[in-house]
Amino acid sequence: MNAPCNEKLASTRLFPEDCPTTSLVLERIVEGSALCAGDIAHERLLTDADAAGFLPVLYRYLLSTGRDVPGRFRQSWLVHIARLALYRAELRRVLPIIEAFSPVVLLKGEGLSLLLFGDARLRNTTDMDLLIDPRQLGPIVEALGEIGYHTLGDGKTKPWAYNQLLLVHEDCGTLIELHWRIAFPHLKSPPIGDLLEDTIAVELDGGALPARSLRPELLLLQLCFHFHQHHGFYKGLLDIAGWIDRFESTADLDEVRALTRRYEIDGVLQWGLHALERFTGVRSRLYDPHANLFAKSWAAWSALEMERRYIFMASPNAIDRWWRDPRVTTQIAGVLADALSMTVADGALNRLRAVLSPVLLGPHRVGRVNFAILEGIGAFGREELYERRILG
Repeated sequence: MNAPCNEKLASTRLFPEDCPTTSLVLERIVEGSALCAGDIAHERLLTDADAAGFLPVLYRYLLSTGRDVPGRFRQSWLVHIARLALYRAELRRVLPIIEAFSPVVLLKGEGLSLLLFGDARLRNTTDMDLLIDPRQLGPIVEALGEIGYHTLGDGKTKPWAYNQLLLVHEDCGTLIELHWRIAFPHLKSPPIGDLLEDTIAVELDGGALPARSLRPELLLLQLCFHFHQHHGFYKGLLDIAGWIDRFESTADLDEVRALTRRYEIDGVLQWGLHALERFTGVRSRLYDPHANLFAKSWAAWSALEMERRYIFMASPNAIDRWWRDPRVTTQIAGVLADALSMTVADGALNRLRAVLSPVLLGPHRVGRVNFAILEGIGAFGREELYERRILG
């Protein structure tokens, strides 16, 4: 059911004073990189943070805790603020157009930053992530086209491999990601109807721009899916820490547990929570010491990778350079990494389905052929693409 967001509470929260878990995640790399990599001025850390998309929250944390910040990063902060203003203006223009066809839920951006950290400026924004009713995708894309937003490439949704469609503005280059699921189709997730209904209010621009976000229990699932989608990344860990600071004491944790059991995704949740515990020693009340071995293993790898990159600041080795080569990643490594990351799914049969799905039905030629074959024999209809999993 819909529940009002306590905007007064959100707007009066102070960062970092009211964000102890988030502060600990940040302090670990600030002090760690200074001690282990000699980055006393934090210049290398800020440079890496800029590349990885968490410069705003790190920049404000350093200033709030009395650290000196190299002057050139103030320019990066001002560029970030200007980008936020641009996307806020575009969101004000886009929301009424989409709402004429479908409810809209903000998944990231300023709304998420305000909810997690009490400050709309602390998350990097490079697009508008909007959850919509997939049955209205065609009319929405057509309406957005009238104000200059167009799909890239062939414009096909590829719902067997993705959960979103990207549009770009022909003049200013702003991006919109239209989502119809909060997870890639390889994993089970709450249906779109529940997600669009179970929302809370979030007020942007000082209350002048009202919007909706997922309620806390579903929001945590979204954050853990995002962490999983990026194979356990630092920015995603900050989001999970922010949720713990903001919502863990008031959210219905039993419902979160019930949702993860229903959709067989407790391993997805535990990956993020175990990574947080390994990185900071903080155990969420949802932390399960008996989580599946795959979730624990991925969490250990994630925590070690974050330490390597942001504390020891080690140069990438040959394997890492190969892994990050976009030509290789798109063709081979990306598919393999996606498949291996699906091992955190719960249940043997569900895990097997999830692991095979990126290989057999990924965003590649084999996936397109298999999709066409299954659709041709009537394995599912086009109107059911968004809520049925091919191997489920």
